[in-house]
Amino acid sequence: MTIRISSNQVVDAGVQSMDNSLADAMNWQQKISTGKNYNKASDNAYAVSRGVRLQFDTERLSMYTSNQNFVASSMSNTDTQMTSILNQVNAVRQLMVQSQDGSLNATNYQALQQSAQGYLDSIKQMSSAQDGTGKPIFATTVNQVQIEPNVTVNTNLKFSDVFGGSGSGKTDVIQKIQDFVNYLGNLASGKSVNPGQSFSINSSVGIGKLTAGAVNFMSVTSIGTSANATVGSYTIQQQTVNGITSVFLQDGAGNQSVPQTVPANATSINFGNGVTISLSQTGTGDTGANIAAALAGQRITVTSNSVPGTTQSVSNGLDKAFSQLSNMQETAGALAKQVDDAKGVTSSIGTNLAATSSALLDTDMAAATAKYTKAQTILSAAEAMFARISQSNLFSKL
Repeated sequence: MTIRISSNQVVDAGVQSMDNSLADAMNWQQKISTGKNYNKASDNAYAVSRGVRLQFDTERLSMYTSNQNFVASSMSNTDTQMTSILNQVNAVRQLMVQSQDGSLNATNYQALQQSAQGYLDSIKQMSSAQDGTGKPIFATTVNQVQIEPNVTVNTNLKFSDVFGGSGSGKTDVIQKIQDFVNYLGNLASGKSVNPGQSFSINSSVGIGKLTAGAVNFMSVTSIGTSANATVGSYTIQQQTVNGITSVFLQDGAGNQSVPQTVPANATSINFGNGVTISLSQTGTGDTGANIAAALAGQRITVTSNSVPGTTQSVSNGLDKAFSQLSNMQETAGALAKQVDDAKGVTSSIGTNLAATSSALLDTDMAAATAKYTKAQTILSAAEAMFARISQSNLFSKL
C-alpha cells in the first residue's frame, strides 16, 4: 500500500502546530500579566458569575467599613465632648458644696455665681458644637447605618437624650445648672432661697384681745415667704392715716415695707415684700385697727436655708444632670465597642472573600509559569522542526 503525503499537508501541519503552540503560550502569558485566570465569561461561565457575586460582597464589606469608620469617628468626637462637659458639670457640683459653707457672705456667693455662670456658658457652647464636617455632634435627630450584615447602629447621640429639655422625659441639664446659678444669685442678694422660714410669734396661743373685755383671741397659724423675701429680722409696725389702719415690717436699719391695709376680720396679711402671715380668730366683729394693735411689736425672722427641700432640690438636680450625662457617655462608649467588634467580624469575612475570590479567579502563578514555559518550548520545537522540513530533499525537489 502506498501512502502519499503532499507537500501542502506537511506545511499546513507545521503551521498549525506553531499556531497552536503560539496561542497557548500567549494565553498563559496573558494570565500571568493580568493575574486573572479568566478574562471573559465564556472562559468559565460559573467561575466568572461567582466572581461577580464575590466582588459585590467585597464592595458591600467596603461600605460596612466606611460606615464603621464614620461611626467610630462620631463616637470619638462625642466622647471627647462629653468628657469636657462632665468636667464642667462636676466643677459646678463642687461649687454647690462650697455654697453650703455657713461662713460665706454676699461677696463670696457672688463670686461663686460668676464661676457657675461661666461653666454654664461653656456647657451651652459645647452642647451645640459641630464636628469637622460642620454637623452638630449632638443632633436633633438620630441617623442609622449598617456596620455589618444585619446590624444597624445610631451614628450619633440625640441632643434631647443627652441634655433633656421640654417634652423629652429627660432631666433638663441646662435648666438644672441655671437653677443653681439663680440659687447663688439669691444668696448673693440676701434673698430667702427657701420659702417657709421661722416666725417669732408662738402660733399655738392667743397673743392679745381684739376688743376690750371681749374673749375673742387671734393667733398666727403660719407664715409664708417667697424667694423675694429678704433675709433679716423685722418688727411689725402699725399706722393710721385718714382713719385707715395699715401695718408694715421694719428692719433694724429702719427700712420699711410698703404699708398694707388691714381689713376687719382679716385671715391673712401680705406685707408686700414676700412675707405673708395667716391668722386664726375665735370670733368675729374685730376691726382692722384691733388686729393691727394685736400684731404691733411682734417680730418676724426670715432666714435662708432653714428648709432643706429647696436647697436639696438644687443639689439633686445637679446630681441628676451629671448622672444623665454619664449614662449617655457610656452609651457612646458602648457604640464604639460595638463598632470595634464589627470591624473584627468584617475583617474576617473580607479575608475569606478574598481567599475564595483568589482561588476562583486569580492566576496560579507557579502553574501558569510552568505551562507558559512548556508552551514556549513546544513552540520553539515546532518552529525548528518546520525549518528542517522546509530544507529537506522533499521540498528542495518540489
